[in-house]
Amino acid sequence: MRGGEKKFLIVPAVEPGRGGGHLVRSLRLVQELRSQGAEAYLFSRPSAGVNLPGTEGLLLPPEMGEQSIPWTAIVLDRFQTSPEEFHRWSALGPLVGIDEGGPERGAFDFLIDCLPPPPGFSPANLADPALLFLPKNRRPHFMRIPQPSDGETGPLRVLITLGSEDAQALSVPSALSLARVKGLEVSLLLGPRNPLLTTEDYEDRVVKPLTALGIRILLPQNDLAEHLAEYDLVVTHFGLTAFEAAHARLPVLLVSPTAYHQRLALSRGFYSAGLGRRAAARLNAHLGGFSLDLQRLARIAEKTAAAAPVPAATAASAPVPETASDPETETAPVTEIAPETGDTLSSLIGSFDFVSRARCPLCADRNATASSVLRRLNDRTYRRCGACGMVYMVRPKSPPIQYEERYFFEDYKKQYGKTYLEDFPNLRRMARRRLGVIQGIVQKNGLFPVPPALQVPPGSAPKPSPTPVSGGGQRVPGLLDIGCAYGAFLAEARDWGFDCRGIDPAEDAVSYVVKELRIPAQRGFFPSPDTVRDLPSQGFDVVSLWYVIEHLSDLGEALQGASKILRPRGLLALATPSFSGISGRFRPAAFLRSSPPDHWTLWEPGRTKKILRRYGFALAKIVVTGHHPERFPLLGPLIKEPRGPLYGILYGLSRLFRLGDTFEVYAVKMNEVPHG
Repeated sequence: MRGGEKKFLIVPAVEPGRGGGHLVRSLRLVQELRSQGAEAYLFSRPSAGVNLPGTEGLLLPPEMGEQSIPWTAIVLDRFQTSPEEFHRWSALGPLVGIDEGGPERGAFDFLIDCLPPPPGFSPANLADPALLFLPKNRRPHFMRIPQPSDGETGPLRVLITLGSEDAQALSVPSALSLARVKGLEVSLLLGPRNPLLTTEDYEDRVVKPLTALGIRILLPQNDLAEHLAEYDLVVTHFGLTAFEAAHARLPVLLVSPTAYHQRLALSRGFYSAGLGRRAAARLNAHLGGFSLDLQRLARIAEKTAAAAPVPAATAASAPVPETASDPETETAPVTEIAPETGDTLSSLIGSFDFVSRARCPLCADRNATASSVLRRLNDRTYRRCGACGMVYMVRPKSPPIQYEERYFFEDYKKQYGKTYLEDFPNLRRMARRRLGVIQGIVQKNGLFPVPPALQVPPGSAPKPSPTPVSGGGQRVPGLLDIGCAYGAFLAEARDWGFDCRGIDPAEDAVSYVVKELRIPAQRGFFPSPDTVRDLPSQGFDVVSLWYVIEHLSDLGEALQGASKILRPRGLLALATPSFSGISGRFRPAAFLRSSPPDHWTLWEPGRTKKILRRYGFALAKIVVTGHHPERFPLLGPLIKEPRGPLYGILYGLSRLFRLGDTFEVYAVKMNEVPHG
C-alpha cells in the first residue's frame, strides 16, 4: 500500500437475506475510487461463507490486515450495522454510512442516504437519490402503452427482478401471476444467489415449466441497469433497481419481501402490490386485462414526471394509483430523479480526507457512540464529546478557506461591513480593553515583573512603552499573539509595554506587521513544529489567541503547545464564540448552520475551567461579550429603539445570565508539564 494515497475500505452487506444491491454498489464504488487514484478495497469476513462473484482483485488481502492501515474512511454499506460491528470499525477510522438502517445510524461520522429512509429515521448529512449509480440509457419519456388504434401492436415487455437472492421466494409466484395476463411478455431475471439456480434438475424443474407458460428466464447480468429501458414495466421490491427503473422512465410495480420494504415503498410513493407471496400471486389483479390498468399506470407516471418542479435529486418517479382503496397500496405522489451535475457517489467519497480523523480535537476521544450527534449538515457533523464535553465538528472535506489577503478584506468586509485595516481603530480599542483585563490580573496575582507602562491603576491610560533592557534592568514581559492578522492587538500591546511577536498563516498580514508596524512576526500555523522552532527560546509571559482557538483542528496539542512556550505563571488569553449564548442556546440549528466551516470546536463558559485545568491552566477570569438583546426569542423582535427600555432590560438579562454570543478567557499557567 502506497503511503501518500487516500485509503478507503468498503464493507458491503453480503450475508444471506441482505440481497445483492449492497454488494453491487460497493463493487462499483471500489472500482471507481481506484480509477480516481485512491487505494480502495472491498472487505468481507471469511466467516460470511458467501461466494462473491466479481470481487477478484478487489478484496482486501488477508495478509494486509484491516487494523494496521490508517484508513481515510471506512464506508459501511451494511443495511443494518450491529452495535458490535460499529464499535469495531469506529476504532479503525472515520465511518461513513450508506443507506444505514441499523441502531447505530445516529452515531456515524457522516451519513449518506441514496434511498429515502422510512419516516422517523434520524436525518442524514446528504439525502440524494442522484448519488445512486443511475443508468445512462433512458427512455425519452414515460410513454403511453401502444394501442392498435395508434398503428402500434405488440406485447408489453415486463421484467421481474427481485434481488440477488430473493430470500422470500417471490420470483416464481410473480411470474406465474403475470403470465396469466394477456398481452404481456414476461421475463424473469434470477439473481446470482437465487436458490432456484442450485435446484436439482434445474432445467427440468424450473426452466421448462416456466418457459412452457411463455416466461423467459434470464441469468444474472452485471449491467442490468443499462438494459432497463428495453422494457415497458419493471416488477421489483424497494431498493436500487426501483430507483434505477424510475430514472430510466419506466413504470415500477413493487412487491415487498418484508414489512420493512413495504414501509419504505409506501413512504416513498411507489405503487406496491403488497407484502409477501400472497401479494406476488395476485400481481395480475393490478394489471388485469392489459388495457385500462396499464394505460393508467403509464399515464400517471407521465403526469408525475411532469409535476411541479422540486429540488434536483430529491425524489424518484414511479407510477401511483389514481385512487387507492387498499391501505397496503396507498401512496403519495413522487417526482422524477433529476441527477445533479456535481458529485457522483464515488467522486463524493473520493473527495473525503477527514483531516481531524473524526476525533475530538480536545481529548482525541474516538468513542462515537458515547459522543452525541447534535446536528448533521450536508458538509459536516457536530458532536458533543462523551469524554470531555467539548462540542466539535467532523468534516469529511477540508474547509474551503484560505487564510490569505482575501480573508481579511473581501471576507472580513462581508461580515463586518469594512475591511480589517478599515476596522483597525476599533480593533485597537478592543485590544485596549483586553489589555486592561490582563493588567488587572497581572497586578492582582503578581504573575510576572510589571513594566512601568502597566504600573498604573486598572482602566488608566498606559505610560509610554519602556525600552527593553538587559543585565540588571527590568525585564520587559514578552507577548505572543497567535493569529495576529494585521497586528491591531500587537500594536496596542507594544504601547502598553510588552515585547511583542506575532504568528499568522497569511503572508500579506505578516508582511504588514513586520514592515509597517515594525513588530517581529512569522508566517506559520501554530503549533506546528516548524512554527514553534522559530520562536524565542526564553518563552513568553502572555500568549493570546483572539478568535483563533476555534480554528485549530488539534485543540489539545495547541493548548499543550501554548503551555510549553509560556513562562511559569504566564497568562493565556483567548476569545471565541459561545455555544451557550443566546443564539446557541435558543436557536442551536441556525447557530450551527451559520458557524464558519473552519471552526472545529465550540466553547461554552461553563465548561472552560475544566478544559483548561486538564492542560495545566487555572482559570483567572471569563468576560462574556457579544450581547444581542434583539436575538432573544419572543421579546427580541419587539425592540423598537436600539437603546430603549426593552433593549436595556434584555441587555441586562444577557449580562446577568452570561448569554453573550462570544466570550474571553484569561487563565494562568500553573503546571510545568501539562496533562495530555
